[in-house]
Order: sequence, then structure tokens, then C-alpha cells
Amino acid sequence: MKARRSELETVSFDAKSGTHPGLWMDKFLENQTEGGDGAEGVGSKSKLLEEVARTAVPLGYPKAFAARKAALIVNRPRVVVANAKTLGRLVIGLGAKGTTEVGLHLEHTWGVPVLPGSALKGLAASAAHILVGKPGWTKPPKEGRKDQNSDFDQLFGTTDEQGEVIFHDAWWVPDPDVKHVPIHLDVMTVHHADYYGGKRDLPSDTDSPIPISFISTNGTFLVIIEGEPEWTDAAFLLLEAGLRDLGIGAKTNAGYGRMSLERELSPDERRQAQENARRAREVAERNAKFQMLRETLVESFLGAQNANDVFKKFASAVRDGCPSEILADLGKRLFEKDSQCWKGWSKKANRTPEERATYGKFFRKT
Repeated sequence: MKARRSELETVSFDAKSGTHPGLWMDKFLENQTEGGDGAEGVGSKSKLLEEVARTAVPLGYPKAFAARKAALIVNRPRVVVANAKTLGRLVIGLGAKGTTEVGLHLEHTWGVPVLPGSALKGLAASAAHILVGKPGWTKPPKEGRKDQNSDFDQLFGTTDEQGEVIFHDAWWVPDPDVKHVPIHLDVMTVHHADYYGGKRDLPSDTDSPIPISFISTNGTFLVIIEGEPEWTDAAFLLLEAGLRDLGIGAKTNAGYGRMSLERELSPDERRQAQENARRAREVAERNAKFQMLRETLVESFLGAQNANDVFKKFASAVRDGCPSEILADLGKRLFEKDSQCWKGWSKKANRTPEERATYGKFFRKT
């Protein structure tokens, strides 16, 4: 039977027009299979989902994303900001009601995939209960806790009191190289529908597989957690472990929903990291410079005909600001009687006892 309203019959899909994926999925299914037997509806859902997967990113979304991020983190020191990146595919909201009977949670205004804050909070709670599992970090029993001051209850809250941490919705991070909303056509296949539905006692090899189309997503999502530092740090660690080991959304047993979570530096932390990197480069460049000088002096020492040749180079290194630790190491390599440099230089026939004594005297001064 016809599923699209007659007023919309003339509307056609245009991938470049910035069509809202959620609206298109809800209102523009052409035909519906009636009672599972109507041939006119075959393929209509797959066609609709394929169109949704070709929707262009709304032109105003990057600006809206930036404005929301600034509103949530600027002058708000109690937030932890992180980027959650999918390690494969992700499907969240698969069981949502709709004409296609398969859903994907989309942001209401822009129609891009989003991770609901409630889902992030639920995953962190599951990670505390399953992965930590220590006293104070497990979910409360149905009859309630005797001790209401557990870490779990304080972090996530109870029916009587709000938790210490707020989990904001995680919006998809726009990528200039990605021209389409990150929605992908996917498929799951039911091999034994009658057996699963209780119509048959046993599955059979003669059963006909039934492919069912659905949509999934991937990409990077901006996670923002708000609260006191000791609680947001705990929530971040729980969420990181949950995304890595448990997965978020539907079909996690099939490998969907796995993500990596990387904390984003604050402006002060970013400036400090840049300063540390600059200093590290300067130290590396300086050490490389004096390493070359060190090797040059060692070669000069082994080939010198008298002590003055090396002394001059050594004194030049001091004037050039060679670090004291390098000079001390260099002096040890050059003048210590057990060093290979000293032994190699001393073996030469033209080394006089006076020269050797002069080197030893210089070494003692350094």
C-alpha cells in the first residue's frame, strides 16, 4: 500500500539540497508492505535508507557545532572535553519507532548522528558495574541500597538526587573532507525467522534468509562531561573503558559501537604543551649540535700531535656555551686513563710522559 501522503508524491530526493535525513526517513517512504505479503512494498525501505545515506552535510552545521562547543566549554572550568572516534560502525537508536522500523538517533535540528547523553551515562554506569565491580561501584539492587553514599550513586545519581556529573549529548564533529552526513547503509540477515518466532521447533537448512536493511554511522563525536574534577575524571575513565570494551548502542555483540576516547586539552594545557614541545626541540637541537662537537673533539684527540691542539678546541667549546654535563662527559672520554680515547692516544709512539701528564693535569682541573 502507499505510505507517502498524496501531497508529497511529487517531491523527489536531491542529495545536494541538504535534505533533513530524519524528516526524509519519517515522511517519504513510497510503499509499505501490508501484512508482510504485499509485493509493492518490496525494496522501498532499502531505497529510502540508501537515499538517506547520500544526504549532504547541512551548510550551517559546522557553524552550529562550533557555537555549541563554545557555549559549553568557554569560561566553564568544570568540563572535560574529549573526542570519541568510532573503531568501526556504530548504530544507536535502532529500535526507535518509525516507518522503516529501523532507526538511528539523529540531532533534531540538523539531522546528523548524535550520541545521547543518556546513552553515554548508561554506558559509564555499565562500565562501573561490569568492569570495575568493586563495592561502591555496582548498580543498586531493586530493593535499594542500605548505604546511600556509594560512589556509584553519587556519580550517577538516584531517583531522589541528581548525580555529580552531567553527560551532554555528543554531536558529530564535522570534517571538511566529508561531504555527506556519516550515515551508511548496512544489513543484517535473519536466517531462521520461523524458528526465532516460535513457529518451528528447530531451524532448517532449507529456511530462506531474510536480509533487513538498516543504517549505521561512524566518525568522531565531541563528548563533554561537566562536574567537579574528581568526579568528571572518574566518569571519563569509566566512559573510556566502556567505549573500548563494551561498546555503545545496538549490536555490540557483533562488534558495533566500539570507540576510542581521547581527552582534548584546555587552552591553558594546549599552550603549556606547545611550550614544552618548543623547549624539547631546543634541547634536542642543542644536544645534537654538541654531540657533533663531542665526536669532533674525540677525533681530534686521537689524531693530535700535541696537547695544545685539543686544548684549543676544548676551550672553544667552553666559550660556545657547551653544557657543563657534556663537557664533563667529554673530559671523561678524553682524559680518563681507563677510557678508550686515552688508551688509543697513549699507544702512539710520539706521546711523551710530559704530554700524558699534561692531559691528566687538565682533566683534574675540569
